[in-house]
Amino acid sequence: MSNTFGVQKTSVFGSFGEFTIGDDSNTIRAKYILTKIRPGNEGTPECLLASQMMPWREVFNVEELSFDELLQRDLDDSRVAHDLIPYLLGESGNRAKFFPPILAVIVPRKQVGAGIKRFYPKPKVQEKLIEKYGELFDFEQLKWGEQATPLASLSYNSQRSAFIIVDGQHRAMAVLALHRQLTNTWGDKPFAPYYDHISVTPKQVKSIELPTCIIYFPDLHEGNLDLQKKGIDLSSICREIFIVVNRSAKRVSESRELLLDDEDIAAHLMRQTLSTLKNRGEEHAGSARIYSISYEDSDTKIGQKEVVSGRLKYSSAIALHKIHRAVSFGAPEAFKIDDYHDISDGRRTQNKNRSPEILLGTDVDHLDPLEYNSGKSYPPHEVDEIVKKLGRLADKTLVNLFDKFRPFEIHNNELKNLKTRLSDPQARSQKEQKEAYTLIFEGSGVRNVFESHFMRLKEEKADHLQPQIKFCESVERTLNQHESIFQRRRACRFFSINYDLFYSEDNDNQSEKKKLEERARKLFQTISTQAFQLGYAMAIFTIVEELKRNQSDSSSFKYKKRRKLVHFVTEVYLTALNRYFSPQENETHRPRTGDMDILESRTALVFDANSIGLRGLLAMNVNELNERQWRFFRYAILEIIHSPICWDVAKEKMKQMDSKWALECYKKTIPRIVVGIISEREKKYVEDAVKAYVEDPDFENLRMRTESEARGAKKTEEQIRQSIEELQATRKADARKRALNHLKASLETIENEKDMVKRLRTGL
Repeated sequence: MSNTFGVQKTSVFGSFGEFTIGDDSNTIRAKYILTKIRPGNEGTPECLLASQMMPWREVFNVEELSFDELLQRDLDDSRVAHDLIPYLLGESGNRAKFFPPILAVIVPRKQVGAGIKRFYPKPKVQEKLIEKYGELFDFEQLKWGEQATPLASLSYNSQRSAFIIVDGQHRAMAVLALHRQLTNTWGDKPFAPYYDHISVTPKQVKSIELPTCIIYFPDLHEGNLDLQKKGIDLSSICREIFIVVNRSAKRVSESRELLLDDEDIAAHLMRQTLSTLKNRGEEHAGSARIYSISYEDSDTKIGQKEVVSGRLKYSSAIALHKIHRAVSFGAPEAFKIDDYHDISDGRRTQNKNRSPEILLGTDVDHLDPLEYNSGKSYPPHEVDEIVKKLGRLADKTLVNLFDKFRPFEIHNNELKNLKTRLSDPQARSQKEQKEAYTLIFEGSGVRNVFESHFMRLKEEKADHLQPQIKFCESVERTLNQHESIFQRRRACRFFSINYDLFYSEDNDNQSEKKKLEERARKLFQTISTQAFQLGYAMAIFTIVEELKRNQSDSSSFKYKKRRKLVHFVTEVYLTALNRYFSPQENETHRPRTGDMDILESRTALVFDANSIGLRGLLAMNVNELNERQWRFFRYAILEIIHSPICWDVAKEKMKQMDSKWALECYKKTIPRIVVGIISEREKKYVEDAVKAYVEDPDFENLRMRTESEARGAKKTEEQIRQSIEELQATRKADARKRALNHLKASLETIENEKDMVKRLRTGL
């Protein structure tokens, strides 16, 4: 122990070393001490350090962290409990009980709230080999007589410092779990039950040690204004180390790389959107929020590659990144209604001229051209301004979709209601209910860890594991029950059906219940796809570009004008879409009498590939739905909004917004919009459906059989040719009729260009 001005510090000892991070003017010095931790209660520096070193999830409240502060992989307690700890205890058949070193960074905790401070206190150097960082920690290189040695001591304040494990958290957790089992220091940590079945004695851990490399950065202190101006701080350096270490050792998942990537401007934009959704307080309880984070990059590949609300999800980090990349760096042709350049895979989202065009009239309009991967090429304040301005446009579209689009709005409110039910004191007093709350709303990938743990327990089939197995079975039943009720309530609310009546004991119509749940499932699955969300964003920004092209000063179209158009189009389109996805005024829902016509309405069937509607039109040519079908959803959204079903409410919204300039701009552009919609309808989707129908293998077999029968009947070549042409013409006519029926089912009517333009302009 050391004592400086009444501040007690705990010392550890080890070998000393130095290295650097970065290059040229951004080089940062790093110093480290290679020491060790040990499980047990012997009171040694190694055991005390084991008591202080914690995974990131324990140091801070995950819900309060920004995405820039989330550094670690998901921690798989199942793997730690069932693989690593048995290995250390010699129960796996291996005689060796050794792990390679873990890597940790000592950082200053924030004294209020969650997270870490950006810099160390300004150091005080008493002697050449001694550095004192205020009350945080002291570092001293030890001497032998007057000669410096390769040994050093680190004295840390356990109340103000934290050790971020940037590599080896699973190894560390194995040792820490043994330490806590011995010292009974788990407290009320929610993941403690994963280790309940482990019984350990001091003798078993006597020879277990874990090498630990603790790093600090002498240059990253509050007095270094140069680094502060460059935006280099402890969080950015920890991210850098994490990426380098994991890139060398094991591939980090795509979503994790994006969350840590400081070069990709679209990754910055994605993190900004995620932070907006994650950092909302209770005042936004009914809006889109992120409660649980999973990255699909743990060693056992748990997780869903998402940053989402538990398993009740509707978007992902990957989807948001693709949308931002498309909106801010998409090829010019992608923003024309009747043109197509696939911006779902990144090859067409490297347009270095689009962002400068968007940023015209801002403080960063001198950055021309602007590459998508140039995040480290500019000063931090300029990157922040780029991200702020670009993100403000894209998030107006994206966040409002998740907040205001009726299906998502219903999802959000039902999620809030579920959280309220599980937060009730009576529910929290029940162990299974408390665990269900944790698995849905807390942590990082905990649901997947739970399932892996449960599976391992059942495979082992040991008698002493039966209490844990029964508890897991109870938790699983509770989870399934809550999720089933959530989905049923969401479905009833969407279709305006009385949940209490419909699911009462008096109503035993199981076929109607099954149909309701299936209809809702297909709709929510569709709007949760990258294809729909990318198509929605591109619909809005395509129309904004079309409106811009009609401006006389389009070559100098400033940011403020573009922002007004994005706001105008977003509000109008969401209003129109909500009209479409709401029950029709003449629909009545009396579930006790089986009057459930709503389940056969256009709202219920529009995105059902097996039913008549717009999605059925696409299914005539494309069965699998992936992100490359974003073009279809752009077309479908524009078709729906400009249909007779929605256009009246769209017009009213335009007038209510008190933006005569935007309204006149839209009215002027209507003919071009109509040409684009009809071109997509006829030349793309109807034509593709007809072509696929004619090229279908069954029809090819029919054609060959017809030709063979004609030859057998001794018909001439000209007669055979005419027969085949008639057969093909009939097939094409049938296909076109089917395609038009799909359109009519979702749109009520199909107009020509002249009639559609006239209707859309009337009343504007």
